[in-house]
Amino acid sequence: MTNRFFVITGATGSGKTALIQELKKRGYRCVEEVARHIIQEQMKTDGDAVPWDNIQRFKELMLARFIKTYKQILEEGQEITFFDRDVLDLVAYDRLTQTKSSAELLTALQNLTFNNKVFIIPPWKEIYHTDTERKQTYEETVQSYENIVKVYTEYGRELIEVPKISVQERADFVIAHVQSWLNT
Repeated sequence: MTNRFFVITGATGSGKTALIQELKKRGYRCVEEVARHIIQEQMKTDGDAVPWDNIQRFKELMLARFIKTYKQILEEGQEITFFDRDVLDLVAYDRLTQTKSSAELLTALQNLTFNNKVFIIPPWKEIYHTDTERKQTYEETVQSYENIVKVYTEYGRELIEVPKISVQERADFVIAHVQSWLNT
């Protein structure tokens, strides 16, 4: 059941990937964020489907990859799965970039379901850094985070803020919450 599909979202550069890697190391099924992989692929092949060249194509690739991955995970069974972001993040991204949400995205919002409780990681200036794929300033990251909070709240999700603690402690926090929810 998709109630065992949990989303971890939040600010770019706030430690989501490190948390996902820690959960994976502990034996949980995890789905990594697609945006960074698409940017890396596009840079490697001189493609233009990156946010700074062709934002529309970039969004199309992210959505297509997310839908494909979701369907594969759904077919694999009902075990607990952690997703690094949800299609709601694409809605927040549309708002941030002032671009229109596609009909495919709106359909995906109806068809791809997750647990209503969502883990959200706030901006963390002390660990934030840019790189070849992450070009946002810290201020842009904060603005993006605020959009994410708005969108998830508008769609009725319950946001559980993950504290600014070590990766291992964050994983403990997430696992403890999931276990308590599934045991009720």
